[in-house]
Parts: sequence; structure tokens; C-alpha cells
Amino acid sequence: MGKTLWEETLNDLIVECCAETFGVIGKKIFPWKVFKVAPTPENPEKVLEDIYQELVKTLAYVQSVAEAQGTKHLVCDEVTLADVWLLFSLQHAEVAFPQIMSLNPWVEEFMSRITSDERIKDYLSKRPKTVV
Repeated sequence: MGKTLWEETLNDLIVECCAETFGVIGKKIFPWKVFKVAPTPENPEKVLEDIYQELVKTLAYVQSVAEAQGTKHLVCDEVTLADVWLLFSLQHAEVAFPQIMSLNPWVEEFMSRITSDERIKDYLSKRPKTVV
């Protein structure tokens, strides 16, 4: 969570932003697109585009928060909950939006940096493969 109250606050901010925005994918896309347990909406392209645009806005906001810190990771120089949450949010989003990982250089750099952390790398190498 970080070492200061401010770092804890930034962690909360990023986690809540990701949970709210990326969580919509699991509610509004996965049931019909991935799991096939709900009917496809009448306007699937619009649903996908609207949600994608919200993801883009959220990522721009998270990027602005991270860049304002001027640290190695999102809120400080150590990996925190915010980094892990964003990593798995992006991987979650990639199922519906494969292009999300190459949205911009910042996302690409974030993914490279976080997945090169030895603890994350170890976990990812052992994590069971799933659809989402």
C-alpha cells in the first residue's frame, strides 16, 4: 500500500478507478462474448466501443496520477496494490480488447516494468491458464 498515507490514498484511488471501469467488462461483455450465457446485445459494437472509450479515459487518468508521482511504479518506487490491480485489470480487459496492451507507450512500458518484477514474473509463470 506504500509507506505514507498519501501513497495509501493513491493506491485506493487507482484501485477504485480500475474496479469501477474495468469491472464493467465482466458485467456487460463477458456474459455474451466470452461465456455465452447471455444473449448478444442488439448493438454489440456500440457496447464494446462505449466501454473501450471508458477504459481509455481511465487509463489516461491513471497515467496522469502515476506521472505526477515521478516514481518507478504507479505511486512509489515499490510495487504496490495499485500496480498489481492495474496489471490484472489490463489482462482482464485484453480478453475483450486485445489492442488495450498497445494503447500507448505508457501502457506498454507499465506492462514491461511490472511483468519484469521477479515476484510478478514468478506468479505469472505458475498461474493456471484460464479464459479470463
